[in-house]
Amino acid sequence: MTIKTEQHNKGRKFNKMVNNQWIRNKFINNLEKRINIIGGKLFKINPAYSSFIGNVIYNYDDPINASLEIGRRGYEVIILKNKKFYPEFNLSVLKDQWKEYFNTGIKSWKEFYIIIKNLKLKYRVSLDNKVFSHISKKSNVNYYFKLC
Repeated sequence: MTIKTEQHNKGRKFNKMVNNQWIRNKFINNLEKRINIIGGKLFKINPAYSSFIGNVIYNYDDPINASLEIGRRGYEVIILKNKKFYPEFNLSVLKDQWKEYFNTGIKSWKEFYIIIKNLKLKYRVSLDNKVFSHISKKSNVNYYFKLC
């Protein structure tokens, strides 16, 4: 996907950020290159609603919940060759906090997402319970460590 460049009259730094001047595909290209070198395969999975579905089903932190949903999709769609992009929607798969509020009448993940958004409920599991964090100055990566 490319973004058309235009002048926003908000300064050079802003224009570089929004006009596709940053290297968004560098990580993916580097990953593909390294996987090809070792002879592996890279499967791309559509991440639609993965954060929402992961956070209402699993009991871990937000990034872990979303990655579990992405992993489930990869396994179901690519490995097992099923057409189950979304998990089957029923209230029994939801975490207990959601079962209490919603009894019946919801038929799909998209419908459930719209209801949650309209009610302005928070579904993300925050990283506030982290014990230690470190921001690397060289790579600008945030590391979170949690003692169990």
